Amino acid sequence: MVDFSINFISVKQMTFTSPTCKVEINFHVGGPHNDIDLVQVYAIPAGQTYSSAGLGNVVDSVDLEMTEFDYPSLPDLPAGTSMTIGLCPRSKTGGVLDDQIDDQYWETYCIFRSFTTTLNAGPGAPQVSVSSIEPATLNNPNQIVIAWSGSDYTNGQVLWGPLNNAFEYEWSWTVTDQGNLPQYSGEQAFSIPSALQGKILSFRVEVVNTYQDASLWFPTTIGVQSARNYHSARNFLQASNIGFPTGVRQFLNGAHSLRGLMQI
Repeated sequence: MVDFSINFISVKQMTFTSPTCKVEINFHVGGPHNDIDLVQVYAIPAGQTYSSAGLGNVVDSVDLEMTEFDYPSLPDLPAGTSMTIGLCPRSKTGGVLDDQIDDQYWETYCIFRSFTTTLNAGPGAPQVSVSSIEPATLNNPNQIVIAWSGSDYTNGQVLWGPLNNAFEYEWSWTVTDQGNLPQYSGEQAFSIPSALQGKILSFRVEVVNTYQDASLWFPTTIGVQSARNYHSARNFLQASNIGFPTGVRQFLNGAHSLRGLMQI
């Protein structure tokens, strides 16, 4: 008679994109388990009859250690699907899986739990705002900081420029996970060429979920007037936290004039 036991600790969906999502399955193997070598993880679609777990539904295989009792499994499962999660202890002889454990067919020891993965609808157009508009100083260029937030997308890009060439510049990013949650919000500073200071610029922020449709972008466009750079040396230096007038001498040399530093 076997001395081991197996139980689910938790089943939790970790990501929500299609066509597959990451699911974390934690389980406990109790008692001496020298009779078994591994646990196969199954995902059986709802409505499928169960006579045997069937190799076609194996989504992971977790090797066991005699001194370890809690184990994780992180399979990729179909998103938006009802299924039965199965945990099946298995033993091996000569590297080949045995049909029986202690004279009982291995299926006898399987345990099951119903689980449904969910799928969020899609990214939709992002919300876009302006965090700051700043003239050039010694500390930073003339710049506009754009912020955005959205959901369920994998990639984004910002197309921007003057109204007569709105897509002249491009900046792109890929969503990264922070912990278990993708980072769907962010901001970026865009340096404004001196020829475009004081001009109205177009910023088109668009996102896409490449798992759903790589050609379907969701855009939001805003217009922003860039700052005019300082024409007063005193104001420029004060904004740069430099004393006037002596502090500026350290920045002036044969390659720079004060007007060049002020970008005017």
